[in-house]
Amino acid sequence: MFTVKLWDFETMNDLKKLIKAEGAILFKDTDACSIRIYKALSAIGDILHTNDYEMLGSNLVVRDVFPVLDPELVHIVIEHPREISRKKRRRTDDILESWRSKRPKTHLPSVDELQGVLEAPLLDSEKILIPETYYNTLITAFPDTCDESDIGTLFAIGEPDPPLSFFYVVVSEPLPDDATEDAFHRFWDDNIRRALKFLLPAGKAIRNSNQHSETRNLRPDFAFILKRICVFRGEEQDPCSRESPKAELVEKLCWVYEPAPYVLGYYCEGYQLTLVAIIAPEYPGSKPKVRELISLGLKLRRNRIANLRHIINLSNILSQLADIVQVSADDFQTFEGSNSTVEIAGFRIIKTYTCKNAEDKIEHVKRIYEALALWKVPNTDMLVHINKNVTHFMPRGIAGQPTSEKELRECIACILESLDVAHRIPKYHRDIRWDNVIRRIDDRSKWFLIDWEDASGTPTMAQPTFASETHSPAIFGDGHAGEVDIWGVGYLIKTCAAVDISKEFRNLGQQICDKSRSLKVPNVLGFIATQ
Repeated sequence: MFTVKLWDFETMNDLKKLIKAEGAILFKDTDACSIRIYKALSAIGDILHTNDYEMLGSNLVVRDVFPVLDPELVHIVIEHPREISRKKRRRTDDILESWRSKRPKTHLPSVDELQGVLEAPLLDSEKILIPETYYNTLITAFPDTCDESDIGTLFAIGEPDPPLSFFYVVVSEPLPDDATEDAFHRFWDDNIRRALKFLLPAGKAIRNSNQHSETRNLRPDFAFILKRICVFRGEEQDPCSRESPKAELVEKLCWVYEPAPYVLGYYCEGYQLTLVAIIAPEYPGSKPKVRELISLGLKLRRNRIANLRHIINLSNILSQLADIVQVSADDFQTFEGSNSTVEIAGFRIIKTYTCKNAEDKIEHVKRIYEALALWKVPNTDMLVHINKNVTHFMPRGIAGQPTSEKELRECIACILESLDVAHRIPKYHRDIRWDNVIRRIDDRSKWFLIDWEDASGTPTMAQPTFASETHSPAIFGDGHAGEVDIWGVGYLIKTCAAVDISKEFRNLGQQICDKSRSLKVPNVLGFIATQ
């Protein structure tokens, strides 16, 4: 224990130099900037506890730290760099496990709890070790002030593990020197995507790079997918843009995340990053709401450090959200078919024809959907946009079969209501199977038919490429009509995966298939009503 003298206008950095000079032998091979200084918060005994002291930043002024001094007490505690370097090396797996152990075991945090969860400090054992020289290079003065009290919230001095080194790179690299959105993409990715991908390697990060394509206004600028669910999304704008990235978070989002109360996201305007919760709609058909949680200017190094800590804490919540959502949302997934690719993008389904006769296919699809719209056929999807070989359909729904006999009856009623009108045109769907039956998002008791690509009016032609297991025998001959769709309805009843369907109702499905050539939609409705 020793005493040093300095003026009240001097800084902790000046104090470090005096300490090195006063303890010349003890600190012989030490740079003054490597010394850590702590303020004693209470009378100090032989053993120090973490609540006995707090670390002081190099730029703090003496009079601000010690407005009143008691000459009988110890005021400063020093940590020698040699002691710091002896700290145990932490391997990447150990760090990741310690971060994941912070995950709440019993419940998903409420919206009101989220800010506190994100801002929770890391324990000393959870901090990223970096070399002492690296640690010291992060210390900066005005205007981008960053001192030990900031750095120490994420980093500690010790032997580093290389996979964790990008955290240091993110906070130490120079800022973009161009104000365009393209120039900011790497900056935003460094501060958000890289950390998320490291923390959740099973996740998939998607960036909407199609600035002038069909999907520009359908996808978020950034999406992070876990278990085919977009649990985290972001909207970004350069500092000069007049658009509202906050508004775009809602405009591009189709809520398919029941029963989760929220998903997470962010919006950026240049350097300004705001983490948000996107809250579930209050009732079907209403829009989600955005709750701002934390806003930081990432131009400042200390805020980039804080943001990485927030992302670490946030990653645990994303895992919980992916586990909670009951039905896979297939967000931004692309499905490859023999003639086309299908992508789920926001509120729309984008189908891109890749076959040689794409132009003829699209012309046929256009005629079919025009007829469905003209006759106001209920419970179908709609063709809302065509551009060359690309088509857009709405609404988006929820894939999956009914989970009970009650739901199956609701589903069959919707399909028959659609066929009753379509057959009067006449238009025959011809491909009724579970892949083409979708539940509505805004009313879970309603279902609709999609993919009328193979539909036909009269005269009909045989479809030899269809699978015999899933289609009526009549489809393989010319001149078929509504019986192929009636057979499809029976097939839906027979093959529904719900476990509580009665034997009688299953048998009805088989009877509908067997008698499909002689049945019309009203007949089937009558059979179902008597069951």
